[in-house]
Amino acid sequence: MEDLSNYDKLREDAQKLYSATRPIMSPALNEYVHFTAEGFNHIIFKGSRSERERPSQILRFKLLPRAIKLIGHSNTYQEYEETIKQFEVKSHKKKILKAKPVKYWGIIAITDGRKIKVILRKIGDNGQLHFWSIVPAWTTNKYRDMKLFSTMKGIHKPMITREEYDRIQFLIGRKNYPHPKKHEIMYRGPIKCGGCGAMVTAEEKVKYQKNGNTHHYTYYHCTKRRNPNCKEPAIEEAELEKQIAKELGSIEIPTDFNNWALARLREMNTQEVSDRDRIYGAQRREYEACVRRVDNLIDMRANGELTEGEFKGRKQTLLAEKGRLQELLKDTDKRVENWLEIAERGFNFAEKGMAVFAEAKKRNDLETRKEIFAALGSDLILKGRKLSIDWDNLLFPIQTMAIEVRAIHAKLEPVENKANTRDMDDLYSKNPILLRR
Repeated sequence: MEDLSNYDKLREDAQKLYSATRPIMSPALNEYVHFTAEGFNHIIFKGSRSERERPSQILRFKLLPRAIKLIGHSNTYQEYEETIKQFEVKSHKKKILKAKPVKYWGIIAITDGRKIKVILRKIGDNGQLHFWSIVPAWTTNKYRDMKLFSTMKGIHKPMITREEYDRIQFLIGRKNYPHPKKHEIMYRGPIKCGGCGAMVTAEEKVKYQKNGNTHHYTYYHCTKRRNPNCKEPAIEEAELEKQIAKELGSIEIPTDFNNWALARLREMNTQEVSDRDRIYGAQRREYEACVRRVDNLIDMRANGELTEGEFKGRKQTLLAEKGRLQELLKDTDKRVENWLEIAERGFNFAEKGMAVFAEAKKRNDLETRKEIFAALGSDLILKGRKLSIDWDNLLFPIQTMAIEVRAIHAKLEPVENKANTRDMDDLYSKNPILLRR
């Protein structure tokens, strides 16, 4: 039983230590862990903001130095969980609930003779990794203690390899042995369930065969946060990637069409610059003339040529005109945005996206595949194991053009009937659908 008489002193000392702790680099996650006020509050309070029992708090106060040490020394984490939670945020001066992905990592180890678990948390994809909780040893499940196998490091030669150990666990019937490894969820985030509208998440399954082979599979499925009874089936990552490649193929355009389209856009951009400069110049001159009239009005009032009532009436009219001209100048400035550069990126993505995705898959380049997937937009639906994409305002017209371009090329088959670049430019220029886009 903990002595409660020194509770205030222990709490004060723990809070001083916590506040003085600067961000620590976690070798397990290769990211800095921050010590926010939320983390210390969670030592004292439960999720419902009800205070923990004093003995439980005191134990956590005493374990805090070990937890800080463990974060900076542990090279692996043993537990990982990802979920969706509602958070209260301000929007237009109102408080609303917004769903955000939340990730938790658990680091379990023996430090200074005491076994503890430290929980780290990150809210949102771009959130800050921060300390969340300390869990005393007795609340960890027994099977999880086996995870310490991978955190125990020494200079001795292991009696068996990690793979041999996993194989033994399978043979003795422990098929659900959890593996302490980083789990890379490739395509989570923008995909929504077509059945209930909840977000789609992923989980990894490991299959052990009697011949010793091990197979890893990643399945994407509904989080069921909106409807626990959602019946939408899961889809394996390999099948999802086939569908992503198919969608990239639907917007794929040949190089000659890309060159033709960008040449036309550059011509349009030249005209746009000319029109913009002409309009801006006229509006600027009109604005400057209005400013001079305001200045002259002030001089006339100072010279006594206008009464106070006449001055106020004319001034109000001129200031309204000045405000109107300022808004026109702002609207013209918006046309300065380099829409040609945005269009070039869209056309280049349509031309090369499918090939780059296939090459990245061949090289197991995770980052490139994630970047291409992110470029598909934010309106992706998974329903009946089928991925559908509502293309944005840039890629949707390119997809329409891609269909028409493929139809033009199909008419030129067989290969010996293929036209040269000049002929292709003529064909594109005469197509009303391509010209409308």
